[in-house]
Amino acid sequence: MTPEETRYAALRERGGVEQFKEECRDMRGVDYIESFIQDIRYGLRQLRRNPSFTAVAVLTLALGIGADTAMFSVLNAVMFRPPPYRSPAQLAMLWTEHASQNLPGSPRFSCEPLGVTR
Repeated sequence: MTPEETRYAALRERGGVEQFKEECRDMRGVDYIESFIQDIRYGLRQLRRNPSFTAVAVLTLALGIGADTAMFSVLNAVMFRPPPYRSPAQLAMLWTEHASQNLPGSPRFSCEPLGVTR
């Protein structure tokens, strides 16, 4: 075979230069962005095709995000921030017992610093 015939035979056997380049890119994993864009387009087409499922999915996401936000707001106010007192390290919890009524102790909260009595 002539060099030109050999080249065409090799191209037919390997499938062409562009196909070989595409296979090399696929092996390297460079097409993340293209795959991501294709997945987003496919997902949007499916959501547009079935509006009732879309409404349920959006409602579920909205309720989940709202519940998470509410829980974080409560935890942030109660656990992560210090109490709004001048010296929170000096807060004390007092217990009282009612021996005559045979009741266990009940907590009494005091905002007075330790060592201060009324």
